[in-house]
Amino acid sequence: MTTATATRPPAAETVVAVIPTAPPDAISAHLLKLRLPAAVIAAGPAACAAWCIDLTHANPDFPGRIELNPNGELELTMPPHYPADAQEGETHATLHHWNLVNGRPGYPTLSSAAYRLPNGAIRYPDAAWTAAANVPPGSHTPGQPRPYCPDFVVEIRSVSQSR
Repeated sequence: MTTATATRPPAAETVVAVIPTAPPDAISAHLLKLRLPAAVIAAGPAACAAWCIDLTHANPDFPGRIELNPNGELELTMPPHYPADAQEGETHATLHHWNLVNGRPGYPTLSSAAYRLPNGAIRYPDAAWTAAANVPPGSHTPGQPRPYCPDFVVEIRSVSQSR
């Protein structure tokens, strides 16, 4: 299989060259950025998302997150460390509590929830909330990102996710 015609991740034994897209001195929340093969990017956002999702499922032991930006770049981040991990937990607990005391008007999610955004990106916000009215019926497919944007998002800057 050649990367010129590939629209899905290669077999494990296939080597694909990846080129970091950010200069080494750039400040970024991402540990590493990898550009998908040109043929995959040319195939469109659905092909890019399929690669990202398949790569995530193929690497269940990776401790961080594999996100996709709208430019066809995979962004690998490490999990947060103290104090950001504690702040994430407190933020989600507060959001969950607010949702409960207000009669469950929506759905709070943790940092393990992926969202596929209209621009093709796949992101894992540290905490998010979506009004029940904005969640399309039948939109939750196990193992796939949610195909809508949350209404409220919290991102916590972590020392482990930046230089």
